[in-house]
Amino acid sequence: MSTVLDAAFDPEWYVATYPDVALTGMDPAEHYQRFGRMLGRQPSADAPKPRPILPHLQPDPAPAAGPAPAAAPELVIPRPTRPGPIIDRPAGFNAAATVPGTVLSGLTERAKPQSLSALAEAPHADAGVLVALNTYARLFGLPAPGRAAARPAGSVTAFEPFQTGALRIESLWHETTGALRLRLTGGEDSAGWMLSAFQAVPEKPDQMHPAGDTLVLPAEGPALWDIALVHPLMPVLVQASAPDGTVQSIALLAFPSLAPGGLHGAEAKALQRTANPVDSLWALSEMLVREKLGKTGGNAASLAGIRVSLQGATGAEPLFAAPTLDWLDALFGLSVAPLDAPGQTLTQGEAALRDMLGERVLSRPDDTGGVTLSLPGCGVPTLSVLVSRRLDADLPDSSAAPYLVAEESNLRPRWMVTPAQGPAPDPSQPSIGMAGQGMATETDATAVPIPVAVLFRPRNPPHPTRLMLPTAPDAAEKSAKPAKIGPLQVILTAHDPARLEELLRNVLAMAKAEVTVRLAGPDKAALRACLDGTLGTGGWRETATGTDLRSLAADSDTEWLLTLDDRVVLYDPQTLSTLKAMLDGAPDAASASCLLLAERVVKKSAVISPAVGGLFPSRVSFSSAPALGFNEPDTFQPLPSADYAVVANALPLSLWRRAVLADLPMPDGPVPDHAADIQLGLDALEAGYRHLCTSKVRAGYLGDYVRRDEIDPVGTQYLRPALWESIFRRVTVLRELF
Repeated sequence: MSTVLDAAFDPEWYVATYPDVALTGMDPAEHYQRFGRMLGRQPSADAPKPRPILPHLQPDPAPAAGPAPAAAPELVIPRPTRPGPIIDRPAGFNAAATVPGTVLSGLTERAKPQSLSALAEAPHADAGVLVALNTYARLFGLPAPGRAAARPAGSVTAFEPFQTGALRIESLWHETTGALRLRLTGGEDSAGWMLSAFQAVPEKPDQMHPAGDTLVLPAEGPALWDIALVHPLMPVLVQASAPDGTVQSIALLAFPSLAPGGLHGAEAKALQRTANPVDSLWALSEMLVREKLGKTGGNAASLAGIRVSLQGATGAEPLFAAPTLDWLDALFGLSVAPLDAPGQTLTQGEAALRDMLGERVLSRPDDTGGVTLSLPGCGVPTLSVLVSRRLDADLPDSSAAPYLVAEESNLRPRWMVTPAQGPAPDPSQPSIGMAGQGMATETDATAVPIPVAVLFRPRNPPHPTRLMLPTAPDAAEKSAKPAKIGPLQVILTAHDPARLEELLRNVLAMAKAEVTVRLAGPDKAALRACLDGTLGTGGWRETATGTDLRSLAADSDTEWLLTLDDRVVLYDPQTLSTLKAMLDGAPDAASASCLLLAERVVKKSAVISPAVGGLFPSRVSFSSAPALGFNEPDTFQPLPSADYAVVANALPLSLWRRAVLADLPMPDGPVPDHAADIQLGLDALEAGYRHLCTSKVRAGYLGDYVRRDEIDPVGTQYLRPALWESIFRRVTVLRELF
């Protein structure tokens, strides 16, 4: 290859004619010598176009001498060759309208941090540009960086220029953990504008670092721009400048973690109010900023402290990362302290986390007064609760609150969980309450209406062998010995003699039982023989399969009644004692159950998956009259290890207070078998009781259990919308976001 440059080479013409040269960042002369000449490009407007240099293509050898062959049809066989040269620009091509835009990395690589005031001193198109800078300063309690700017109507953060002006942010998402990608559209009015991003670190919020490269906007879009985040959570300032350096607009991305793929992306999805997710994100950000600043500009949020349970925490959770803790301190004035659990023994790693958090708390003033948020280690507080000024000052010590569930690996939002009102059942779910003396707030709400946390659950459930251990691997205690629970009445549905015998022996090891059997299997003689052999002749009684549980409960004087199907396998010998302990701790609970796991065949492989974990409200039907519908969702996804309240428990395994069943009024007419559980559950709810379920212990189900997607209530008394609110207050409500 010749190293001699053509005398007629015109570098400016060459770059303007071939726009890809600028994208490579190479010197035009070097590009022409290495690539342009080989591709057949002209060195200047007047120079002749050289022939492309394709050294690997050799001429075909000359044919050997001899007689000419007979004429034959011509057969053309395509031969693989290297791709042809880049096509020259078409006629009328406008190099300034290149879609990707031009990244000017050199501008930011050599740039140094500058103060917020320096950004405000640059020439601006109008005073409204300073709104975003002043809002940023108010968020951190900094002095106003420039002259007072008149706020546009209905705005405090100046998002409008990037929504409806010459430049629009069509979409944004986290491409990676440290990169925020923006897709922008513009036009001739914004061609040549330069976009720059700035971000500070929590320790010095007034020192703005360039975030990524500067982008020169094309005349035609869209254009993609990656902002290399200096900090994953701190606000981002996006500045658009005209070619002459005049700042045209500045947008404040106050909470970049709300974008998809961010730490609070689930919150934006759950609170989305418009069809356009970006417009909804701007509206949510605006609302959060207004709440944070307040009417007078002070920082009087209700939340005074955050407590975190260290049980099962590894230290790799987002809440324990230094950027998260620094951001909470700098922007919200909040510290994270370990949640004291009486009698809890910490592992070495958990103790190290406790010490790390303790050191941070000691460096701050005492914040034990006011509203506190308690979180499990896998959660982070939502922005809504961090800025809220409307939390109730009369909260109890620990009250369950709504929260969101996202996947751990990609932060994808999955569920919104609204627990039943009342005390938080366990530390695996977020709660909010009072610590020390209360503080004045603006309203007297009796419930927290906003999601207070995002919990990150593993994307894939534990391996089936882990699920089917004698005790769930995430349970607090393990024991191989069955626990006695006292006398109980067992209402047993029998299908198979072999399974029936094994199940009876397991139950009798845990309790002295009065057994009433519904014979549902085809070989009733074999079932009776099995019962006689296991319990003795006269040690059990038979009842019809359609007999209502209420009438059966009235014929016994035991404290507990257990409904059981012989297709259930009690993997955990502590199952029944766990259910009894749940009822002992909740005097207003009528029944308790646990998650049932079933085996199904998928592509010739056996797969263990949740079968049923309680019944939940799911829909509203208007087919004849407004009616509330129910279903059996896969509760293992949003509630993998938690105690929760349900509308009703499925009858294959449920422990009841027998007296509650006996006191319930009998139904007006016959109840179908598929609706017997929901009818019992609703009747008990109407009587003032509730139902509990847990996924901390799990039982198996050997039959082909198909979860019910729709269950209609039986009886017109549940059609009245006036009863819906009373149901929602006492049960967990699940909303699937994706």
